[in-house]
Amino acid sequence: MTGPLGEFLTLDLVPIATASLAAVACAVPGTFLLLRREGLLGDSIAHAVLPGLVIGLLLSGGLAGGAMFAGAAASALLAVGAIAWLRQGGVEPQAAMGATFTAFLAAGILLLEGSGARAVDLDPDCVISGSLESLFWIPPVDRPLLSLESLAALPRAFLVLLVVALLVVLAAAALFKELRAATFDPEFMQVAGRRPALVHAGLSTATAAAVVASFEAVGTVLVVALLVVPAAAARLLTDRLATQVVLAAAIGVLGAIGGHLLGAVLPEALGGESLSSAGSMATLLGAMLAIAALVAPEHGILVRLRRRRQVAVQTAAEDLLGWRWRVEELARRARRDRPEPPSLDPGLGRAAEAHGARRGWWSAGEGALTPRGLEEGRRLVRSHRLWERYLVEDLGLRADHVHDTAMVLEHLRSLGIEPPDPAGASLDPQGRPIPRAS
Repeated sequence: MTGPLGEFLTLDLVPIATASLAAVACAVPGTFLLLRREGLLGDSIAHAVLPGLVIGLLLSGGLAGGAMFAGAAASALLAVGAIAWLRQGGVEPQAAMGATFTAFLAAGILLLEGSGARAVDLDPDCVISGSLESLFWIPPVDRPLLSLESLAALPRAFLVLLVVALLVVLAAAALFKELRAATFDPEFMQVAGRRPALVHAGLSTATAAAVVASFEAVGTVLVVALLVVPAAAARLLTDRLATQVVLAAAIGVLGAIGGHLLGAVLPEALGGESLSSAGSMATLLGAMLAIAALVAPEHGILVRLRRRRQVAVQTAAEDLLGWRWRVEELARRARRDRPEPPSLDPGLGRAAEAHGARRGWWSAGEGALTPRGLEEGRRLVRSHRLWERYLVEDLGLRADHVHDTAMVLEHLRSLGIEPPDPAGASLDPQGRPIPRAS
């Protein structure tokens, strides 16, 4: 097949599909690792495969894929066992993972230096950024694309990742309840007669399989990114575990497809040189995480800023309401002294005025309290003076030191928190009457 379609099938389809499979294989266990606060486990395994790679290289006498894959798998499983053993010995999980991956990485470097394996071209760039650009699919021209002969021409890295991704997804679906229980309540699971340690061992094994299967094609940088970043972005976007797992896989796949298009396809289409696919994918995933952190519906930065602004406006409006109620209270008592108005930023003050008008506390542009404002102001000032009484009589604070604290505590009414209201309390510590309850 020739033309743009043939070029896409030969040069781009397999790298995209391989990276997408790696995204699924890594994002599914990565979601549970993130929730268990063990995101470093994937990083540890990615660094711990170096001794196995060198041993496989020495045993095979060259860059034989099967031997190096087996060595990497054995090294990853050994690292998982070492981390579990250290944790059982009382070592803090993050420390156990950090100590393991540094020890394995150092052992791999020593093996590489002292065994003569440096004479073989074990390209550090491929270890870091993978070899997606070298994954070609050249199916026989005289056979259909979906024939056995054409499928047999697919790169080994793609086929390995296809098997591993399917196994990881099927295992996660079959053991979802156990994974959820071991993640959120391992103590209850153990009391119920289950074995959370066994579930964790299975999760670690699945992570090791995903890392080793992805390592050759996408490199250490993208492996770690696929384990952590999609899960972190999904965690910001949803609180439902099943949705989070699916969303993490989808974000990883989207990052894989978009990263390859932005790094390899688009620059060539514009007449420039292509960039590293793995690097572009990791960069795009980081940008997607930043966007999720910004616009997430419940945990995003913009939502939190909007909520803080709403709380600030509500608080300022209540401060204005309390001040105006006190002014009218003094007018009813024929007092000429006037309390100081709250000091507000001009923008916040305008927002508070508009908020109070919308709530029906006062008329827009006039400031006079409505019947509804008088009632709400009475409740607010009652709460304030009861808090002052509590701070002085129950906590023993000085009467001239409690006003500012009570100004803060009175706003807890919006959360349903009311001050202690002893029977017979009629005056606050300054001798002012406490408004009636109703």
